[in-house]
Amino acid sequence: MKSDPVTPGKPSQPAKPVSPVTPPKPSQPAKPVSPVTPGKPSQPAKPVSPVTPPKPSQPAKPVSPVTPDQTNQSAKSDQSAKSDYPTTSSQVTSVKSGSASQTATSHNELPQTDESTQRTMTLGGLLLLVMTSLLTFLGGKKRRNQD
Repeated sequence: MKSDPVTPGKPSQPAKPVSPVTPPKPSQPAKPVSPVTPGKPSQPAKPVSPVTPPKPSQPAKPVSPVTPDQTNQSAKSDQSAKSDYPTTSSQVTSVKSGSASQTATSHNELPQTDESTQRTMTLGGLLLLVMTSLLTFLGGKKRRNQD
C-alpha cells in the first residue's frame, strides 16, 4: 500500500514588518548647583593642663634590731633553740653552682636535625602524586572512548 503524497498548498502572504518607533528625545539634565563655601571652623577647646602627682611620702624608718643584752627571758630561750640547728645553705649553693657550670660547658650546641629522611618522604609523596594523577588521566580517557 502506497500512500499518495499530499500536494502542498500555496503559502500565504507574509506579514509586513512593523516600522520601528523613534525613541523619545532625552530630557535636559538638571543644572549643577554651585558649591557652598564652608564656614570657618570653630576653635578647638584648650587642653587642660595636667595635674602634677603628689610627692611620695617618706617611708617609715626600720626598727633597730634588739641586742641580746636587752632581751627578756623568753627571747633567750628562742635563740638557744635556733642555735641548735646547723645552717647548710652555704653547702647547697656551692654544689648547685658547680653543677650549673658543668652543664653549660658540656651543652653549647643544639642537636642537629636529619634532613635526609624528610627529603626522602617529600620525594616519595610527589612521586606517588604524579603516578596517581597519570593513572587517573589515562584511565578516564579510556573510559570516555568506550562510552
